[in-house]
Amino acid sequence: MPRVALLFFQVNIRKHKVVYHLLDDLRAMLTAALPVKVAEVVEGSAVVKQVFEIKRKGMGKVHIAGSVVETGSMKKGSCFRVLRDGQVVHTMRHGATLQHFQVLRAPLKSKPATI
Repeated sequence: MPRVALLFFQVNIRKHKVVYHLLDDLRAMLTAALPVKVAEVVEGSAVVKQVFEIKRKGMGKVHIAGSVVETGSMKKGSCFRVLRDGQVVHTMRHGATLQHFQVLRAPLKSKPATI
């Protein structure tokens, strides 16, 4: 009778000799059952003031956007998007080249404009 109930309810029976294998298997089953949540948070915005063209060994000509942070902050390791007229022109996933006057620093933050 118990086997019939297990077959009727489609219950998986798994045998593990080591507790760690049981935990790994359980973790894999639970993560497969959960939906993936992706949230996009805007941390800041910048305006491209000038585009520079630099020659690099092995890469040829590289375009670099000279930008000014207007609101929020820009952190190294974040995802960046370049928009032109509301359309995405380029997406950069790492931001490893984020520099401030040739010196790598902590997050670049916006400063109030003074007139």
